[in-house]
Amino acid sequence: MTRDGLADYLARQLDHFFPMAPPRLAPASRAIMGEALGRLNRCINAVKMWPQDRFHYLHSEQNTIFLAYLANTVWRNRQDATLATKLFYLNKTLNGFHCFYDTDLPDRFFVGHSLGIVLVRLKYPEYFAIYQNCTVGKNHGAAPTLEEGIVMYPGSGHHRRLPCRRPQLYRARLFSDRRRQPGQLPGVQRPTASPSSRPPSRTSWPTCSVSNPRLPIGFSWCLPAPDGALCPLRRPL
Repeated sequence: MTRDGLADYLARQLDHFFPMAPPRLAPASRAIMGEALGRLNRCINAVKMWPQDRFHYLHSEQNTIFLAYLANTVWRNRQDATLATKLFYLNKTLNGFHCFYDTDLPDRFFVGHSLGIVLVRLKYPEYFAIYQNCTVGKNHGAAPTLEEGIVMYPGSGHHRRLPCRRPQLYRARLFSDRRRQPGQLPGVQRPTASPSSRPPSRTSWPTCSVSNPRLPIGFSWCLPAPDGALCPLRRPL
């Protein structure tokens, strides 16, 4: 699909979901789309499993990133809140991705299955990877600090005013909340660690669940990840 064809396709989508004038993208918006596509291409080329320099409008994860970049580029360059809001809402409608248009996403990041992802307004690091049903939120106005190389697996979340340092991985269905101590699940009493308890090694991944809460004291749900082994992004050595 050509760039003009993509602009027409996007205009028809906007007109379908938000039937108000003007139905087509203005020439200035089409120029901004070129900048957003440039940002998208840089991001695509950083993902290990995606062919380089190839964007397909029916690839839902790539489309998620494209709409997020486009909404942000429209806002950053023109402060057009109406169009930026439509693009944000279109992304939320089509892909289940909630990230407001004034959020600056990194140049290189990965979305795996976008459904249910919520990203609060903050500065996201390079090589950030996030999967379905994950939340990065605030707790009474306090936002987390994420560092380069974070991977958030399905169902995890981060709401603490604490740094999350690389290389780290949030395991599936686990949340970090500043009201709980590290390693504490809601409704589960943590057993006392025996003197022989040892922290997990970088290559040892314990099962972290309600059915197996036997974790050493001080163990955090933010686990060290083997360097590059689980990250879907191409990171420089």
